Amino acid sequence: SSRSVTRVDPHDAEGRLILAWTNLGSLVESSLRAFLAVFLEDYMGSPAARRNGDVIAVKDAEFHTLREYFRDHDVWGVDGSAWDSWILHIQHRRNAIHSFKDRHIGSLAEFHDDVARYLQLLGMLDARLPYPEP
Repeated sequence: SSRSVTRVDPHDAEGRLILAWTNLGSLVESSLRAFLAVFLEDYMGSPAARRNGDVIAVKDAEFHTLREYFRDHDVWGVDGSAWDSWILHIQHRRNAIHSFKDRHIGSLAEFHDDVARYLQLLGMLDARLPYPEP
């Protein structure tokens, strides 16, 4: 059987990288949200709130709100500032999707490094989740 090889037009590379960052940002945001949903009672004991005092439901929390909540409530523990910096980095790269602003989007190699870092994040979050006894 013959396979066709898709060649990436160099003019498309930047757009593809922006979409890659957007997807990674969405995965990170959703992972943070899922983690807080598991610990919803704890979250509701000290929830994120809007300026007017209204509680922000976990399902409605925006990326920056989740990042700030994890930082301000010391959810990360020992490596808190490193995780916060990395998540802010991902958030900035994800925001490259917005039009009319020049943003540094890094390289494909940097994206691959951040995908590996995301795997570390998943492992760290998973290790903290409660599982039922067999």
